[in-house]
Amino acid sequence: MKKLLVVALLLAAAAFVARSSVYYSVFRLQQGLDRGDLSLVLAYADLKAFATLPVDVAVAVATAETRNVAGALGEDLVKAFGGALGDGIKRAGGRLAEEKLQSHITTRDLEGLGGGFRPNSGLSWFGGVHEAGEARVLTVVGTCPAREDKTRRIEVSVAVSFSPSKGPWGGYPLDWRAMGVEPASLQQAVRDCHLSF
Repeated sequence: MKKLLVVALLLAAAAFVARSSVYYSVFRLQQGLDRGDLSLVLAYADLKAFATLPVDVAVAVATAETRNVAGALGEDLVKAFGGALGDGIKRAGGRLAEEKLQSHITTRDLEGLGGGFRPNSGLSWFGGVHEAGEARVLTVVGTCPAREDKTRRIEVSVAVSFSPSKGPWGGYPLDWRAMGVEPASLQQAVRDCHLSF
């Protein structure tokens, strides 16, 4: 009887640890997207951060193009003005963009939301999770139209940041929420891909 109790306690502890892992949250977020379950997606993702992604891409594209033409000084100017312009557009159009994103999720019409980036099918989209301080970063592997030759698709990965949110019982179980695409990852995708929203 004691062995059975010990095994039951070990299984309960393992289930609790698994429930608090970022992998569980990624799995639940994927379920929400597959089912078009907006409430489940909202529990595991900050849609405001993802709704303004087109603005971030536009600023990154402008920065990359300006660097080619005007060098580092031009890039600094675009970052300064583009960042301020991007923040203004995010404030003005953020709610509208979030509503549109919610509509796409509920109708399960996710094509085109990534600006041409498409995650690989099956489990081949999963590129792993690594720690970044308190956050966890999920690597999503997929393809996009090549910047030089838009008819050719190339493999690219995008990093999505997850932050912990504490649970109701002494801060546990932890849930993890997707908080947006990592800036360095976005800039690399802009350099490699032809993205259009």
